[in-house]
Amino acid sequence: MNKRPQQATVLSLWLKAQGMTRVEFAKRVGCNKKMVDYWCAGRCVPTLAYAFMIEKVTKGGVSASVWLGTAVGQQQWKLIEDRARAI
Repeated sequence: MNKRPQQATVLSLWLKAQGMTRVEFAKRVGCNKKMVDYWCAGRCVPTLAYAFMIEKVTKGGVSASVWLGTAVGQQQWKLIEDRARAI
């Protein structure tokens, strides 16, 4: 069964795996912590510009495609999920 990636979970897992706070991530992305909280909670998705900035800041760890639910996003979800389990 293919599970659609949950973009909020992917970002949350990436932050946890990196040991990065939401405040630090927000500074790197150029937004405030409240926006990162919303993204991590799945209350909203980032704009395309922020999605690409997230991809840049995470060095591809959370690609812009994750927010679109594409096949690439599903593969990335699996990779991040596997890495998070290893922590």
